Amino acid sequence: VVGVILTVVGSLGSASTIGIIFSFCSVVSGALNFSFLSLTLGPSFQLDGFDILYYTTVPVILIMSVPMILTSEPQTLSNFVNQNGMGTTLLYVIIGCVIAVTYNLTQFFFIKSLSALYLSITGTAKVALIVVLSVIFFGDHVTGVNMLGVLIALTAFAYNSYLTYKEKLEAIERKKRKEFEKETSPKVNGEEGESLLKSAKSERESSRSERSARSERDVASKPQ
Repeated sequence: VVGVILTVVGSLGSASTIGIIFSFCSVVSGALNFSFLSLTLGPSFQLDGFDILYYTTVPVILIMSVPMILTSEPQTLSNFVNQNGMGTTLLYVIIGCVIAVTYNLTQFFFIKSLSALYLSITGTAKVALIVVLSVIFFGDHVTGVNMLGVLIALTAFAYNSYLTYKEKLEAIERKKRKEFEKETSPKVNGEEGESLLKSAKSERESSRSERSARSERDVASKPQ
């Protein structure tokens, strides 16, 4: 977080109030989205990525239709169709849909395989990476403080990735150790359990027979 703050410091002077409000709402929405996905993809519900898309597509369309109408997007779309034709418009719409679905499925995979926290940290590192790319490809000017923020953000992301990888390896080792102990420990159930019970029963009967035979011999050996 400190790295991202240092990365964007100095650019807030030209930012508008409405832009800051939208950015804040975007952060809150992203946090709620990660929380929702970590809950539905977790062990409580165990939904698949395509299940999430199936259940959320219609509500998202209904919710986003309101701001689309308020911002005159239908008129903008109509003007684009008139200028470029229906075929080109459909092509761009399909490309956008494919990119959106791919992004969502990738996001679901990250959350299910790793965690929502790791994805949030990835998003934080993405801000620093965008600044670096803007300097390389667009020649944007950054200060030394901005570059220090980029360095801190990327270093923190790399270190967190290392810790996450280490935890995954430890979890795999614990799982293998439990499976090994389970395979090597004596089993007292199933067919082996029945065999042990039969053997114990046979030993008890043999011991009882020996005691009975010994008693008969003792009685026979006593003088009349």
